Amino acid sequence: MLAIGIVVLGFIAWWEAARIEGARATVAHGWGAGLAAGILVSIGLTAIWWVMLLLTRHQQGQRQKAVVILGLILTVSLIVCGRGTLPSASTTGGPYVITTGIEIAEITYVATFSAYFAVLSAWAGIRLFRQGRRPQDSRGRQDPA
Repeated sequence: MLAIGIVVLGFIAWWEAARIEGARATVAHGWGAGLAAGILVSIGLTAIWWVMLLLTRHQQGQRQKAVVILGLILTVSLIVCGRGTLPSASTTGGPYVITTGIEIAEITYVATFSAYFAVLSAWAGIRLFRQGRRPQDSRGRQDPA
């Protein structure tokens, strides 16, 4: 199941990156600025996430609240950005053309986080696979052997 998630996230990242490259010819002004904005917002939100985790590392209740709030913000923003840049399903209109830097920023944001989560999922899968080989004690901790 984890492998399917990794493949899907990797495909989304690849598809969005291809759309960004294809839009280079259709965005008159702001392609580079949109690309930079999408990457910077992704990095900024990731930095906020890590700072909140570090600040609440000894406060379990606060940490859970921070993770839930930031998780909701991230999920909603990815859905909004992803949905906002999908090609139209209308058969009467012409092809979907990306024309503004803000659309590039949204697509870059989605591509960056899709790649980020694909890598994190692969890393978590490898860790789980390695931990699955060692026996656990009655409290769920790994045997030091």
